[in-house]
Amino acid sequence: MPEKAIVFDVDGTLIDSVDLHTRAWQEALKEVGSHIQFAELRSQIGKGADMFLPSFLTQEKIERCGKKVSKRQEEIFNTGIFSQATPLASAPQLFSRWTVVLASSGKRREVDHHKKLLKIENSSTWRSVRKRCNNRNRILTVSIWC
Repeated sequence: MPEKAIVFDVDGTLIDSVDLHTRAWQEALKEVGSHIQFAELRSQIGKGADMFLPSFLTQEKIERCGKKVSKRQEEIFNTGIFSQATPLASAPQLFSRWTVVLASSGKRREVDHHKKLLKIENSSTWRSVRKRCNNRNRILTVSIWC
């Protein structure tokens, strides 16, 4: 019988980072003159910038400063906010009970940081696979812990 496993997205599921991403987007958008309520932004977290920004900016503004806003959001998150992320309460205990597959579209640095927060960074049983997805050329990192 095949072994059963649970697949989790890391960022925002096992790691409490939704409000942190929201704050970074709010600051980045404010820098280009778009003042958007926190709750409104938060409701769209989880989307890539290509799907997130059209919820708040006109196509013209996206063409003019969308890349700048996206890059700035990443800078804000990585320099000041990223270190505030914490694992959700019982997330680390999952790894002692189950075979867990982690999936993330995050960058390697983020995934490594999240594994450290989950106290699984030194496990020799990790394998990471980076796969370019057909939809919008995104890269998906899947880490398997056995």
